[in-house]
Amino acid sequence: MTRYLLLIFFVSFLTVANSQIAYLASNGQNTNGTYTDLGTNGTAITNNFTGATMTYDDDNSSVQSIGFNFEFNSAIFTQFVLNTNGFIKLGSGAPLSTNIFYTTTSGTNGGCINAVDSNLIYPFNHDLQGATSPEYRVYTSGAAPNRICTIQYKNVKDKMNTGGTDLQYANMNFQIKLYETSNNVEFIYSAFAITANPSLFKTAAVGLKASNAANSINVTKGSSTSWTAATFINGDYGGNYFNNRNSTLPDAGRTYRFVALLVHDIGVKAIWTQSKVATSLSNPLVITASIGNLGNTTMNNVTATLTVTGANSFTDTKALSSIITPFSPGFYPVVTFNSFNAANIGTNNITVTLSSDDVSTNNSMTVQQEVTADKMSYIFNGIADGGYNFDNQLAGDVVAKFKTNSSTTINQVKVGFISAGVPCQAVIWDATGMIGKPGAILWQSPIVTSVAGIMTFNVSPLVTVNGNFYVGGRLPNGGFSGIAYETENPIRASTFMYQSPTGGTSWGDFGNYGYYYRPMIEVQFGGLIVPLKFIDFSAKDNMNNILLHWKTTDESNNQNFEVQRSMNGVDFITIGSVNSSSTNEYSFADVNVVSLSSTIFYRLKQNDKDGQCSFSSIIKINRKEGNSFLLTAINPAKGRIVLQLQNSEAKKIQLVLMDENGKSVLKQDANIEAGSTVIILADSYKLNKGIYFVKAFTNKEVKTIKVIKE
Repeated sequence: MTRYLLLIFFVSFLTVANSQIAYLASNGQNTNGTYTDLGTNGTAITNNFTGATMTYDDDNSSVQSIGFNFEFNSAIFTQFVLNTNGFIKLGSGAPLSTNIFYTTTSGTNGGCINAVDSNLIYPFNHDLQGATSPEYRVYTSGAAPNRICTIQYKNVKDKMNTGGTDLQYANMNFQIKLYETSNNVEFIYSAFAITANPSLFKTAAVGLKASNAANSINVTKGSSTSWTAATFINGDYGGNYFNNRNSTLPDAGRTYRFVALLVHDIGVKAIWTQSKVATSLSNPLVITASIGNLGNTTMNNVTATLTVTGANSFTDTKALSSIITPFSPGFYPVVTFNSFNAANIGTNNITVTLSSDDVSTNNSMTVQQEVTADKMSYIFNGIADGGYNFDNQLAGDVVAKFKTNSSTTINQVKVGFISAGVPCQAVIWDATGMIGKPGAILWQSPIVTSVAGIMTFNVSPLVTVNGNFYVGGRLPNGGFSGIAYETENPIRASTFMYQSPTGGTSWGDFGNYGYYYRPMIEVQFGGLIVPLKFIDFSAKDNMNNILLHWKTTDESNNQNFEVQRSMNGVDFITIGSVNSSSTNEYSFADVNVVSLSSTIFYRLKQNDKDGQCSFSSIIKINRKEGNSFLLTAINPAKGRIVLQLQNSEAKKIQLVLMDENGKSVLKQDANIEAGSTVIILADSYKLNKGIYFVKAFTNKEVKTIKVIKE
């Protein structure tokens, strides 16, 4: 995926071309349902469109019956033709070509979006073929007027290239469900079985197409983004397609639901504010809300009311006629309410309520906001929906915009990361960049190794800010530890941005590209947080181990120390921990150094009882012997087994996984570079819980470790 920086002007509403297709991205639902195999219910589709036996590669089926009237693209359909490449065409006519799978080429042999065919429904439009015992089946269930037509693809797989190295899925099962009366459409996926091939980027198309590419609604995600975080877009793909790879799979029952428009339906789509505000620095507060006309009729006399209760109280009502006229289907005006002062520390309940319509369930939304003395935050529920990685895991920055009403200092920032083991930093920028974007760097933390979750960075020396500024996370060496985000759909403009590589001036606005990523970032203001002081941190070579010794002062809030080791001074792994002691003097023996390289780096991570942390300086020790590798594992393993290798030179390595009886159950080869390498045993998720042993072979030596799989 390639991302481009576009210069566009912010507008306060979005027009969606939906004159024919009766669906909107804003009505799309990504939810967890239940996948039920049809078994022998219904009818197996065995004949193709030409009357021959159905094949399982680039073939159109015979005409099939829906079993009821299904309205789509302003027409009534009772039949469809199934194409083996993951889509159906409504009506009795076959697609103009059998080999329509998603590419960027338009025309009869292009992707479903750009092909000249209309009235297409595509749950996974890709170049597909039959796997073991493939089958296509249709089954209409229920009683009028609430019947359901289920169309099932069973035991199919993606098409491989000549060498077969890009085959990602050994077996896939998914269904289309068409609903009578409501005209809703659902795509339901079962868990996919993967091949042993390396994880590779692939594209697919997922969605509905009426008459042309602009008149479509599609589902999009990054290849490493969870299927649970996929989002809906109106019109053709403009950024990500439905990108996928075998390391990111659908959970069983993952459902994408396309809800047909109702007659009169307005809804609150998002309330835009911060999860934490500072009384003396954030006031006056301005709350905005994204409102959408989700129906198919122009709405009049619509009002939106902001109500703040809890620690602070405030009410304001806006007539949407003063913002947008007419309020037509597909418009999303942004309502800005009058400002107010949040003078009292505590929890605000912020509610936006709309005037009544045909659907009351989306006419009100409430978010909670913590009013503090010294914090601003975009971390709402604290649970990441995904991590933003850059193209090909390159280096990059992700930032959030903040604003103070007066001069103050920053003493701490928090940034979320999706996984562990990658060099990372926190950075603060001023707002002197082009069109108010990030400009000069005011402060950046030392490079540390990421942990999964919210990481705390103490800012020293203090950074002075006044007005707009940006805080973000940086992956200086790239990698898979994406900067964690929560989903915000629709996403506010000119607030959350990214750039790759780091250190440039070309910032992309998430709000301009259909990425609904709100990075998990928080800032704290005030005096310097004084970390624990390390003194006399040293290392001594005792032949078969390295003995570390350190002393500290000011341990009033200390919980423990993590001892971390690196072979290159950048990529650190935790090798042990030591609890706090009243003596303030500590020792730790690293006993796994016999086969390591001649130079080893160490540092200490000190953890406070309140969740804050700090790092010691990095020390190194030169040894006379050793030029090998160290093998460790994340224990216990949940899902796939993840290994980490610290090595001094590039190697070819073979990994063999054995059960408790010494029987080989999995083999995998890898090329590793010097430094720290993370290896995922792709098929290990299939194994039962229990104790396993991993053997790593090079041309010179063998290492064995124990892994517990849960």
